[in-house]
Amino acid sequence: MSQLVKFIKNNPKKSLINEIRELRLKGDQTYKKKKTFLNYITPNCSVKKRNIKREEDYTKNFIAPSSYIYFDFDDVVNAKEYKEYFIEKYGHLVSLVCLSSSGGGISVFFKLTNTVDNKNYLEIWETIKATHLKEEQVDLRCKNLGRAMYLTYDTEPFVNYENEITVEIPFNSEKRHLKKQLNQSILNKKYINTLIEPLSNIDFEEFMDKIVTKTPVVVKNPIVELFASEKMDITFPREIRDTKKHSIYTIIIHKLVFLNPMLPASYLFSYLNFINNYFGKPPMEYKKLKDLFLFVYTSIKNDENYEFINKKYKFVHFNSNSKLTGGEKRNLASKINGKRRSNSSIEKIITAKKEMKSQGLKITQKALAKKTGLSISTIKRYINSEPVDLEKLVIDVNELYTDEDLIVDIDAVFLSNEHNMSTDNIFHPECHKWIDNYYEQITISEVLRGSMSEKLNKIKEDDQREK
Repeated sequence: MSQLVKFIKNNPKKSLINEIRELRLKGDQTYKKKKTFLNYITPNCSVKKRNIKREEDYTKNFIAPSSYIYFDFDDVVNAKEYKEYFIEKYGHLVSLVCLSSSGGGISVFFKLTNTVDNKNYLEIWETIKATHLKEEQVDLRCKNLGRAMYLTYDTEPFVNYENEITVEIPFNSEKRHLKKQLNQSILNKKYINTLIEPLSNIDFEEFMDKIVTKTPVVVKNPIVELFASEKMDITFPREIRDTKKHSIYTIIIHKLVFLNPMLPASYLFSYLNFINNYFGKPPMEYKKLKDLFLFVYTSIKNDENYEFINKKYKFVHFNSNSKLTGGEKRNLASKINGKRRSNSSIEKIITAKKEMKSQGLKITQKALAKKTGLSISTIKRYINSEPVDLEKLVIDVNELYTDEDLIVDIDAVFLSNEHNMSTDNIFHPECHKWIDNYYEQITISEVLRGSMSEKLNKIKEDDQREK
């Protein structure tokens, strides 16, 4: 990933990419032909040849999964603004966010703990789309395992090496239930009726003063706390398009009822109407919006067995008086969640190693991956690591930010897992080269030599300063 990020920041074909972006903005379709001259990678996996659709071709050409899964978001109105919005909303989950090569959208990478193959890839992709990305318009053309991605140019890509997600794939019998969970749409006509009191529009100041849009959480520490808490907040894209309005508004109504069970319906409808007027592109007609609200709201209220199922949990919580900026909160939450998730993987590996050792079994990466369900890359990263003391970590963060005499260097608190190494079974597996067709003229060995040279020069400079 670090090599990919370096390439994106310094793409040798940046002039061509800028030309492609200008042509696209002018509506000149020749930009599509020029894109074919760009370098590309297969972000989901490493292959001998990009021909893995049929089982026999997959067996012959597939080498290994990359441990990442790629999503593309195209045809957005303003790619730079959408990138910032996406980072703000999903920065605690994603590993990479960058502008696409044509400049018409963004490219996104999630790091997976799941092991991916041709049998489960589509289910994993669809599950992420239906859960984490359910409010976004994903490019469905980029959903196949062997999909290529043209290498782009972006001087400020978002990257987080700690973020990982585990995708729970539902059984076939549960897929329909999952869809119902996510859509939260009740279509039983017997529940349709009118409200006892008619809907009315409430003034903005009045409904915003009373309406709850996220689960309240009490944080006693001056800066941050780490604990599992049910998370529910009302989120939506900056531009709600026609193809998504019904599904997004339906989810919002369910969340509003869940968070405001005793508030009159007019307050909830006024909030939804406000969202529609300011973020609907174009807004839904008032009558249609009202009919949709009445349909969903009365269905919920008249179903005695109704339960909002699509709940989530949040672990990092900030004190509202902490005075941290949004960027600082995102950075801290991302780092703490990264350590929390890596602890889970490390503990699985330690337990598996102990069990295998007691059974007299040979401890290999492949055997550990099979026993733990973690990917090979995760095993490689954490095989010799020890869990981080999360309680102490949170204490250190709170002390660091409340000490007015110190200049905050948060990276000093979040040491990499290399500083928590076990001396048991240490070995150094060769890193997997998953990026195919990476440089056109520069070889991987030259990159590595250059990187090592930079490190040696930095060490010499540091020694000279100390002398």
